[in-house]
Amino acid sequence: MTVKMWTEWVKFVGTKCGPRIAAVFDFSYRFGLRASEVLRLKRGAICLADATLYIRVKSTQASLGAHDQWLKDVLKRGYRVQRMRRHKYVEECFKIKEDGYIFTSGPGAKNKHLHYQAIQRHCKIQVPQFLKYLKDNGKNWSNDLLSFLHLYLR
Repeated sequence: MTVKMWTEWVKFVGTKCGPRIAAVFDFSYRFGLRASEVLRLKRGAICLADATLYIRVKSTQASLGAHDQWLKDVLKRGYRVQRMRRHKYVEECFKIKEDGYIFTSGPGAKNKHLHYQAIQRHCKIQVPQFLKYLKDNGKNWSNDLLSFLHLYLR
């Protein structure tokens, strides 16, 4: 999938679902992580000193590479999106806490991290709307978009 198409998808999800869900997709694409790996990321897994993201789920590490500055900005300022609220756009921000899971679940939840089913639910709702949005705006999309997004629909 092209970077342009992925950026369009993340922006669309941000306007519909908010910054936390959009950040899950952005982390997944930028660092090549599966949804379950992104959701289990802890703040302690990010080492900005040596520009490394330690993914304890796979017991491996990934270089931040070109995304080093992006991640520094997200950690400092939060992940921001323009979201539609009551027929107008407002800026919303998702702040990453200093410790614990990056994507936390709500109070009283069984897991302390956001569950995969929450992301899957948003995908099932947003993918058809996104494809309609692309069609209505005359933008072309290819089957690689569907195959990638299908990973979240299983």
